[in-house]
Amino acid sequence: MWPSLFLIAALIAGFTTVGILLARTQRLRTDRWLIGVVLVFMGTVCHNLLLNIGVYERDPSLYFLPVIAQLLTGPMLWFYARGMMGREAMSLSMRSLHLLPGILQLSIQVWAFQLDGGPKYRFWSEVYEPWLQPLIFWTGQVLMITYLTITHRALIAWREDMAGRFSNLDPVALRWLDRLVLMLAALVLVSVTLGMVPDAFSAAVLPTDVLKTLIVCAIGWQSLRQVELRQVVGPAEQASVATPERGMTDTAAGVITAEPEPRPVPFDPLLLERLDQLMMERGLFKQPDLTLFDLAEAAGVPAKRVSTTINAGAGCTFLRYVNRFRIRAMKEALSQGRHDQLSLLGIALDCGFNSKSTFNRVFREEEGLTPSEWLKRIAEGR
Repeated sequence: MWPSLFLIAALIAGFTTVGILLARTQRLRTDRWLIGVVLVFMGTVCHNLLLNIGVYERDPSLYFLPVIAQLLTGPMLWFYARGMMGREAMSLSMRSLHLLPGILQLSIQVWAFQLDGGPKYRFWSEVYEPWLQPLIFWTGQVLMITYLTITHRALIAWREDMAGRFSNLDPVALRWLDRLVLMLAALVLVSVTLGMVPDAFSAAVLPTDVLKTLIVCAIGWQSLRQVELRQVVGPAEQASVATPERGMTDTAAGVITAEPEPRPVPFDPLLLERLDQLMMERGLFKQPDLTLFDLAEAAGVPAKRVSTTINAGAGCTFLRYVNRFRIRAMKEALSQGRHDQLSLLGIALDCGFNSKSTFNRVFREEEGLTPSEWLKRIAEGR
C-alpha cells in the first residue's frame, strides 16, 4: 500500500512543479524544456502507479498507454542548458533529430495502444518484453550518459568564460544545473545497476521513482529562485558577452546575446598599470558585482582590450584579478586588527566579497590557508 501512496505523492509533487514553472511571472522560454523533463518523469511514475494498483490487470486494453518517453529526458535537459548558456539557436530539423528516439518510443506506444486484445498481447509477449523493452532501456541509459556528459562539459566552459567577465559568478554560474546533472547521473547509476540483474526491471521501479521525485522537487525549488540572466547582466554585457559557441542567442529566452569573437588585441603593459591604479584608487574591487565592462568603462577602453591585458599581464581571469585585490585588502585589514571590532564576514563584505563561502574558498585558493589559520600564523610571528 505504501508504495502506491508514495507514487501518488510523487505525482502531486511533479504536477505542482509544472504549475510553478507555468505560473511564475517571469517565466523563461527555456522553462518549457524543464517542464518536459518533469512530465516525462511523471509519465513513468503514472505508469508505475497503474501497474502497482493493478489497473493494467483489470483492464488489459490500457496496456501501452502512451505515457513513457524517457528517451526525451537527455535532449530536453541539453536544450534547457543550451538556452540558459546563450548557445546558438538550434534549427528545428536538428532539434527534431535529437528528439527522434523519444518520438519513436512514443509512436510505438501509440500504435500498440490501439491494437485489439489478441494482437496487443502477441506484440507484448513476442516483441516488446523479450527484446524491445530491454533495447529501449539500455538505449535510454546510453543517451542519458551522453547528454549529461555534454551538459557538464558545457557548464564548465560557460563558467570559465564568465570568470573572464564577472567578479561575482553566483548569479550566472548555473551551479544548480550541475547538481541536477549529478542527480540524473545517480539515477542512471541506479537504473544500470538494477538493470544488469536478470528479471530485475521491476526492482528498479521504487528506487528510481524516489530519485525522480527528488529531482522534480529540486527543479521546482530552483524554478522559484532562477531569474533571467538579463536581470543580472547589464546592457553592455548583453551586447558583448561571448559564449563558448559563437552566434546569436535567443534573447527572448532570457539569455545573453553572443557576438562573433573579435580579432586578438595586443597586450598593453601601461594599460595594466592604469587598471591596477583604478582598482586601488577608486576601490572598484569593493563592488560585489563589478564586471569587466564596468572596469573597461572606467578606463575608457574596449572591454576586449581590458580582458586581453588582464589575461596576458596578470596571467589570470578577470574574476581572479579582482579577487586578488580583495584578498590584499582583506589581509591588510586583518593585519591592522580590524577583526577585533568587526567579524571576518563583515570585513570580507567590505572588501567586495558577496558571501562567506566565496570569501573562504577564494582566500584558501590564494593563500593556501583558511582566514583563521592565516590569522593564527600572523599572531605567532609577532
